[in-house]
Amino acid sequence: MAYQILSPTSIRPTQQTGLGVSFVSGDRLFKPIYLDIDQAYENLKNLLLTRKGERILQPTFGTRLFNILFQPNVVELSDDIKTVINDAVNYWLPYINLDIVDVVTNLDDPNLVHYISIRITFSLNGFDTKTITLNVSDTGIIEVE
Repeated sequence: MAYQILSPTSIRPTQQTGLGVSFVSGDRLFKPIYLDIDQAYENLKNLLLTRKGERILQPTFGTRLFNILFQPNVVELSDDIKTVINDAVNYWLPYINLDIVDVVTNLDDPNLVHYISIRITFSLNGFDTKTITLNVSDTGIIEVE
């Protein structure tokens, strides 16, 4: 089966591109995903939560975020996390503009004893903005908000 590769300028923002696999309330099991800020949010979440080497035939897709998150909490940890996120997004999702990448560790907030919070605010073409937050606990659980 042949696929047509479309440039971002040739796709209308309301064009349906597939089905979401998340469950939604109501009588529908799947919701359509559109190529707009919601699709960019899902693409960014997929990139951040995929380890490099995890995808078959795409060994460089993903980030080293999981390798860094559970390292000793030193001063350079925040900068390393920001670098990993910026490098991956610039390479794999160049249409996403990272406006703010904010990393909070217990060095920044003593109340976060075994906890890291990563807040990413991004935009598409400078118009739509959205925020994704990753909360990492010492038990290895990553919550995405």
